[in-house]
Amino acid sequence: MDGVVLEKVAICEFSTYRWSFFEDVIRYSTLGFDSIGIWRQKLDDFGIEAAIDVLLETNMKVSSLHWAGGFTGDGQTMDEAVSDASDAIQDACRLEADCLIIHPGSRNHHTFKNTHKLLRLAMNRVIPIAQDYGVKLVVEPFFHSSGSRMTFINHLDEVAEILDQYSPHDLGLVLDLYHAGFDSEVFEALPDLIDRIDLVQVADRRLAEFECQPLKADQSHRIVMGSGDISLTRWIQSLQELGYRGRYEVELHGTPVVSMDYFELLEDVRTFFSCPEIQSALAVKSIA
Repeated sequence: MDGVVLEKVAICEFSTYRWSFFEDVIRYSTLGFDSIGIWRQKLDDFGIEAAIDVLLETNMKVSSLHWAGGFTGDGQTMDEAVSDASDAIQDACRLEADCLIIHPGSRNHHTFKNTHKLLRLAMNRVIPIAQDYGVKLVVEPFFHSSGSRMTFINHLDEVAEILDQYSPHDLGLVLDLYHAGFDSEVFEALPDLIDRIDLVQVADRRLAEFECQPLKADQSHRIVMGSGDISLTRWIQSLQELGYRGRYEVELHGTPVVSMDYFELLEDVRTFFSCPEIQSALAVKSIA
């Protein structure tokens, strides 16, 4: 597979936690990946000017910037969270990122109604800034997770309620197959969601672990694609048939991969996306 460029396949920097930003970009590019999901902590450590330079030198695209949010009061005020989101939007613009991921924050002892009100208040302030900079905002639900500090959005009806309040140009959706991969309701809803999906994140998990702990707040069961039980080929083929043409961003972290050699991990990712079955799924054209 030497020299193979895996177009539209991105690696999120969470996947190579111990590497620096520079190591991530150079090594992802060398291994044939054309895009990167940037973690803001690594970006801050490296510096955005230097980051822009190395991205240009390697012709590496930015699939996403992780992340802004925390609007429900998780250790910061609303004003602080909006100010941080403004900074992230400006960085996403300079990086020419496909999107900036929004995690609104946990329920944080608020009522269901109040969490949605807080998100609405925040987005009414943040969306005009994103519009000014030409940055797409996307929200990521954690289906079947509870107690997460990242987001209170964990049901399909909540996703629909939030998206319906905003234009597709202003707010899109991240579909993380780690969270949604065993959810037949989400799969059946893809035709209604497809116009809002701007990024698909990919990881695998085992069905037995999902059934034992479907509401586990952390994401410690993420494993390399093809090592679990999610029907990833089916998901990718359906997404392609419905007209999805965005990137597939690999996000691997947690106990199963923390001790892996990162070169081995990325080779496993290359093997998965290079196999005929997945290449065939990626080549599927829209039936619409």
